[in-house]
Amino acid sequence: GRPGLVSGRSRVTVRTPVSVFGVLATLTLIGVAPSQAVAQPAPRVTISVNGGYQPTTHPFTDRLTFDVNRETGTTIARYPGDAGLVIDAGVAVSLWKQLGVGVAVSRFARDETVVTESDIPHPFFFNTPRHVAGDVNGLRRTELGVHADVVYRGPIARTIFVAFFAGPSFMRAERDTIMSIEYDESFPFDVATFRRATTRRSNGSGVTFNAGADVSWMRAARARSTRSTTRRTTPSNGT
Repeated sequence: GRPGLVSGRSRVTVRTPVSVFGVLATLTLIGVAPSQAVAQPAPRVTISVNGGYQPTTHPFTDRLTFDVNRETGTTIARYPGDAGLVIDAGVAVSLWKQLGVGVAVSRFARDETVVTESDIPHPFFFNTPRHVAGDVNGLRRTELGVHADVVYRGPIARTIFVAFFAGPSFMRAERDTIMSIEYDESFPFDVATFRRATTRRSNGSGVTFNAGADVSWMRAARARSTRSTTRRTTPSNGT
């Protein structure tokens, strides 16, 4: 048999996450006696380290075209854009009354399997393409976000605080994308089989908007609390 190689240009679409949800442990730097009967003041500084899950998916399809055997062939690559785990860390500082500012960094990474389907022109007969299908495993996708927020925080009970935050998010995404496929064929060349794909690392960046809410429960006078946070980021465009 003989090997074949097809390649072509593709449009790379980079997506940004639309939601992140996590349950986290938080270190709060305060100095209030636990025996006070009134609501404790909101912590001056909050440092958070989060582990969460990004439930939304962003599947998309890419189309490659190439010339072989004096005809045009095509490869369709279907990227699943799967959900997965995300980590997040940040700090918030109260500036005036119940208003403050915060910054957080989030990172998402996972490996994906991309399904490809190709129509390879026949070397002897026009308009008689061979259909070739194959999966490409272990393609890496990562997303890094920096979120700058205005924060409003206040007590709803003696040891429970609620916070609302919103602001811009600066996102950068990287993805392994398929640039070509290789296939095997042998005389009489009526059938071709998938061998492997050639990939490259593509990237993109953009500015989006995020907003969310936070509920904190203080378990001690100094240094410990637990909280649940929901953050939602909205892409500014589709790429």
